[in-house]
Parts: sequence; C-alpha cells; structure tokens
Amino acid sequence: MKIDFSTLAAMREKRPLVHAITNFVTANFCADVLLAAGASPMMADSPQEAADAAKCADALYLNIGTLNQNSLEAMCRAGKTAKEHRIPIVFDPVGAGATPLRQTASAKIIREIHPDIVKGNLAEMLFLAGIDGITGRGVDAGEIDLKQNLIVDGLRRFASKHQLIAIATGKVDFITDGTATAVIYNGCPMLENVTGTGCALGAFCAACAVQKETLFASQFSAVLAMGVAGEIARETLPGGNCCGTFKMKLLDAIGNLTDRDLQIRGKYEFLA
Repeated sequence: MKIDFSTLAAMREKRPLVHAITNFVTANFCADVLLAAGASPMMADSPQEAADAAKCADALYLNIGTLNQNSLEAMCRAGKTAKEHRIPIVFDPVGAGATPLRQTASAKIIREIHPDIVKGNLAEMLFLAGIDGITGRGVDAGEIDLKQNLIVDGLRRFASKHQLIAIATGKVDFITDGTATAVIYNGCPMLENVTGTGCALGAFCAACAVQKETLFASQFSAVLAMGVAGEIARETLPGGNCCGTFKMKLLDAIGNLTDRDLQIRGKYEFLA
C-alpha cells in the first residue's frame, strides 16, 4: 500500500477547529498539542451548548476519561449533530472495560453516534472487539500476551462490523479499516510517562480527520506523527528522568514536524 504523505501540510493549511469533549485531567495538554500541530481547539463540554458547538467545528473528539452523566449527554448531543453535518468524529474509549459505566457508555456512543474513528490503547480496543479475557486497567494497557495475528483479526472484525477505522496504541500501534491494516513501530517509552499523550493523540487524529477523502491515510499519518515526535523529543533530552522537559520537547517536535519527517523516519508495515 502506498501512502501519500501530505496530511500535516493539508491540515495546517485548513487549520481545523476541533471540538473536544475530553477529560479534565488532560484537556489543557490536548489543546496545546492541537495548537502546536496547527489546529484550533474548542473545549465546549456543557450539554446545553454541545450540539451548537459541534455545528461550528471541523472535527469532533470525544473522550470518556473522566466520565459522568453530564459529559456523556454532551457527547451524545454533539456526536449526533456532528453526524448530521458529516463532521468527522473520533472516539477515545478510555478505560472501556474497567467499569460497567464505561462499558455502557462506550457501547452507547458506538451504537448511537457511529464514530468514524475509535482510538484507544490495546486493552481498550481488544475489549471493544470482544477478545476474551481483556478488561484493561483504565488508561494503561498493561501487558497483553497475544499473537499479532489475533490482535489484527480482532481489530479488523471490529472495524468492519462498525464501519470505522480502529486504532490501537501500545509498544506498537495498529490501524485498520477492516481491510487496509498498518503496524507502526515508532515511538519511545517516555510517551507513557507523561499524562495525556494518548488523549492528545486522539485530538490530533481528529484534526487530521478533516482529510475525509483519505481518512485511513490521515489517521496513519497522525499516529505515525506522535511516535516520530516522541522519538525526536527523546533525542534532545539532556539525560536522566526528564519527564517535564520531555513534555515541552514533545510540543516543540509536533510543532516542527513535517510530512517529510514522517516519510524519512517512519517505521511501519502494511499487512495483507
């Protein structure tokens, strides 16, 4: 499969407005990443204005990290409006298998809103795919001892069933639309030591999703971009445990990243 590396340039030219209903722990970092990447954030999470805000946006990002009934209502109202106006929707099922409330909310959003992209860590995505024994620990994927072909088969079935793009992140990242499937090997362990990198990736995916005619390619580039940016940020650290510095360096790397960087530094394969 051949990828046209043009997503970042096209997204920055459009400077999309991303309506993010996300968790309060990471909202600020999501906004910072969107601004660094070249997009504009809007964090309107009140049920009373969620639908009106969605009408104004170029993309919608829904994240259940700090789930409550108000935020779920806001997500449903925004999601239904976005769908009516053909605005791309990214859903991040944080901790999908951790509690009954999250299981119910994730199922409701997928069933009623029909997001274009569902992005979670490997445990979350395999739980949604119905892989036996997967529950997750909340925001952390943990160790999953499962062969790659079983992971890919489960994600492909999930993507095909719901007609969406499924993204599972971890030590390696998987992206599939049910047929086209990519495995990305970029990234660094320090991405796991900073709160909000997964949520920020979801917001970044939403910004890139405005390239609706090449949605798979745009999501591939978004996931690849976070991995490459993490590597660049890690390379510029002075040494030692520099989590705070890494976070700032990551924003710098995202802001300076180009499609050419992805083309040169990308480590990935496409599966038959």
